[in-house]
Amino acid sequence: MILCQNHFQRAMRVARGASWVTTVRYIFFFSSVLSNKEMKRQVQEPEPEDICGEHEFLLYRHRIVGEGAEGNIYEACRVSPSKDTSSAPAPCEFVVKEIGLYAPTAIDEIASRYGIGPHVLVKRCPEKHPKTYLIQQKLDGTLREYLDRFPFSSTDQQQVADLVFRSLFELQIFHNDLHVDNIMYRKQKQTRPRFYLIDFSTAVPFDTIGYKTFDRLLSKHQTMQSKTTTHSEQIPLLSPSQVQQIVDAYRPRVAYSPQEKQAQERKKEMLRKARQAVVRRMQLDYQHKYKPTVVDTKTQSV
Repeated sequence: MILCQNHFQRAMRVARGASWVTTVRYIFFFSSVLSNKEMKRQVQEPEPEDICGEHEFLLYRHRIVGEGAEGNIYEACRVSPSKDTSSAPAPCEFVVKEIGLYAPTAIDEIASRYGIGPHVLVKRCPEKHPKTYLIQQKLDGTLREYLDRFPFSSTDQQQVADLVFRSLFELQIFHNDLHVDNIMYRKQKQTRPRFYLIDFSTAVPFDTIGYKTFDRLLSKHQTMQSKTTTHSEQIPLLSPSQVQQIVDAYRPRVAYSPQEKQAQERKKEMLRKARQAVVRRMQLDYQHKYKPTVVDTKTQSV
């Protein structure tokens, strides 16, 4: 067993003035101490999970790198199929988010192909785990962290604005949850950072809404509030010409889409049933509170 340098030097000092038997015992003692420390470290760090049993990605559930509306985000490593899954190469260059088994992931995958979102892979194995694994390239941090660490230049601002415009004009969707924690960056040495949009779980496609919802969401995507520990300001995202370009190309002609009308009908039906339940509960409470007492006339006559 390989000893650390301090323990080895200590053993050599003892060896100069002791017999070889004492030296061997001393080395054996420190070897057992180091092995116990290694065992404790392995107990503290559970074994990674082999995603879908494909020996391709390992999920480290005890390494939480973030939190979202759908749960925690974990660190993951990519391994070769020929290697043992008990050990993974470092550093890990991926993160994993677990979502519903049939949760839509098409927008995340399309955004990845267009370079608007980071590189993603989707793994589903319903026979082993009733979840969808959304495996994403590990980035350096969020826009909030970038604003605290680096100056936000006009070039950076223009890149973020172009990113939002492309998501609207090319993907034809509203992200619907734009804030500084849903924009991430990756910064290589001696290069400008590259920004990405993440978390399209609440995205709204243009063809599912009418112009009333379209106008409301478009106004929300024109600016973004940047609240950080150092400053707070409005970041402009869309210029008036870009807004007009999107309106001319994609603004619906009807006030409400068929999907919105169906959702409104369902909402009205749910409200009607809720009102009926409240009225029925009030009637039962009234009857129980003011229930008339029945007088036995035969008992009174006797």
